[in-house]
Amino acid sequence: MKKSHMKKFLTGALALTLALTALAPGLPARADDPARTRYEMDVALDEGEAAADPFAPAEITVTERVTVANGSADPWPELCFRDYMASVHALEQSTKNFEVVEKDGVVIPAAEPEPYPGGVGAARLDGQALEVRTEGEDGSIVYIKLPTPLAPGGSVTLELDYAAPVYMSGWRCAFSSLGFGAQDGRTYELAQFYPMLAVYEDGAWQAEPYVEEGECMYSRCADYDLTVRLPEQYALVASGDETRGDTAEGVTAWRVAAENMRDVTLIASAQLDVLTGETGGVTVNSWYFDDDTGGGKAQGELSLRAALDAVDAFTEAYGPCPYGELDVVMSGYMQGGMEAPGLVRVSEAYSWDLREDAEPDPETGGGPDSCAATVAHEVAHQWFYAAVGNDQYSEAWLDEGFARFSEQVYWRHMGRSEAGIAAAMDEALARVPESGNVTVDRPYRELNTGTDWDYADAVYERAAGFLYRLEQAMGDEAFYGLLRAYYKVCCFREAHTEDFLSLLMDRAGGVPGVRELVQTYFNTAPGEMDQMVLPTPPTMQPGG
Repeated sequence: MKKSHMKKFLTGALALTLALTALAPGLPARADDPARTRYEMDVALDEGEAAADPFAPAEITVTERVTVANGSADPWPELCFRDYMASVHALEQSTKNFEVVEKDGVVIPAAEPEPYPGGVGAARLDGQALEVRTEGEDGSIVYIKLPTPLAPGGSVTLELDYAAPVYMSGWRCAFSSLGFGAQDGRTYELAQFYPMLAVYEDGAWQAEPYVEEGECMYSRCADYDLTVRLPEQYALVASGDETRGDTAEGVTAWRVAAENMRDVTLIASAQLDVLTGETGGVTVNSWYFDDDTGGGKAQGELSLRAALDAVDAFTEAYGPCPYGELDVVMSGYMQGGMEAPGLVRVSEAYSWDLREDAEPDPETGGGPDSCAATVAHEVAHQWFYAAVGNDQYSEAWLDEGFARFSEQVYWRHMGRSEAGIAAAMDEALARVPESGNVTVDRPYRELNTGTDWDYADAVYERAAGFLYRLEQAMGDEAFYGLLRAYYKVCCFREAHTEDFLSLLMDRAGGVPGVRELVQTYFNTAPGEMDQMVLPTPPTMQPGG
């Protein structure tokens, strides 16, 4: 996610040098993986009272058939899923049902919070009902007890019935009316809208709390086969490949197929037009709302150009784009942008400074460059988060820091001077909290506390600055060789800080200044890195 203006693979069996020599050109082939989760879903969108009330919530219902394989060494007596829509509901209630009353500055509830009208209503295994319980302050952690523990190497297929409200808001999963409330129809942005299997790691299910101001997702690549039923006026843009099916009684059935993706986002809209381009075998679609100011179409055109250039820049810097199609969608999400595999959202707020009569204010960071940087940032997440995954709550620097640094890779590709790039990185590095702790590999709970608010500065700015300093210390050839090797080894897997640093120590531990950088920006001492190995790479085939 880009803010506008504003562990471990240590079980790898091969040593690092052996792992790298096993690699062939291209990315891992998307062959069937028996350990990969498979989701089969029937998704329906019910707009409820939308015709009478433009602010009325909609509802999504999901029948989910999920096949889970136990790739760990531990038996699993229960499975853990995340219901992020429960967290969205809790956020909605916290903003909707409270108001400030002018009486001694006390905040008085305007209404009792409404109970969550959704969740996993039932879970079944071979027709047998299973026990479901929820945990967490917002009820977003869902445990499903199995009749017998799932043994290592075994698999099981569950059926889940699920429902959740969709509100009009700027949350990750919500609807809006593009054109700044033009009321020319709705655009639904459905992310994390279904029960998602949590990651089992280090002997436990990883289920950190949902946070809106930051990242909190952690998921492994899975395969998806969705039927999505929408009112007939809506078109669908999705992670993966979407195909329009038959329409009956005012409802159109769409098919979405997505392989090797960490999650799937759906955009259902009657408002969007599209521009399309292609580069290096990757098709880029730029979806935009064509308002009467010229700003919407200008954003669509700019987003297409920036995305095509970013794909070129990052392919050269890191390796092939992991997916053959990329959708860039104008969004009602107001915090700059948001990433998903094969699909990124960019806030429509940028269109305001792209109107025909606009006079962007340099002090606000608006204008074409700001929009282009956000597009580049979100596109970079196709490499770092979608392909090379990470625990976004505990180690957000591994995707946000890389994406923020990638903005400079994009600007260099576009001809920006080294002096300009150095100035931007120096400014990022200067963002040091009062505590003086500049380490970037801290979890969210240690970065955002009651006395310290260091999340964005640490995982975006200083993390990007660290990568820039590393580039300067190593030199271009060695540095980008490092990043290309890291991308290949960890593609479609999950990386941890130790994985990146172990590769760094192997390749550049003796380069002057490198160990000092690691000591400054990380909680792990360089000496520990020398004893670590990267994971055994999957079978690699050209063009995967």
